[in-house]
Amino acid sequence: MNFCVLGADAWGTALAIKLIRQGHSVTLVPDRIDTAMELASSRENSVHLPGCTLPLQLQIGLEVKPVLMEADVVVFAVPSELLRSRCETVASYMDSSVALKLAIALGSGFEDELFLQLGDLVEEFLPGVPHAELTATGSPEELVQGRADVVRLSGSGNEEFLFLVKEAITQ
Repeated sequence: MNFCVLGADAWGTALAIKLIRQGHSVTLVPDRIDTAMELASSRENSVHLPGCTLPLQLQIGLEVKPVLMEADVVVFAVPSELLRSRCETVASYMDSSVALKLAIALGSGFEDELFLQLGDLVEEFLPGVPHAELTATGSPEELVQGRADVVRLSGSGNEEFLFLVKEAITQ
């Protein structure tokens, strides 16, 4: 599977590493270009996940549009207060996305502006794209080490594909 992980905080970086280790194609797209350049050159997220080397197979994206073009799954790994703007960005590029089968909000809680659940906000901006919410126990470090359990990956749309994605994340 081809994953696009938007947001390079601890959870986004940890999930990207885990997916790479499971043999998937992953591009991590930080919110800022200078962050992307730093991650690409140092191969470490020293701010959010220090001491954890980024695998060479993990691609670092500078822009959302080219990464989204071939992604099967887009993961919004951003704080809830930034989710709306990231959804708007992805929605503006949907005409060039040819493979997108699922949009996942990583985390739990509610969006600040309209107090929507994160998955509902994704659905609002990406109608017709199956969506899900992913929450995990433990810490990002435990996820990288294979010790964090996925508590929930629930969503709407193609149940068979949702099951495949859950398997990709939890193996």
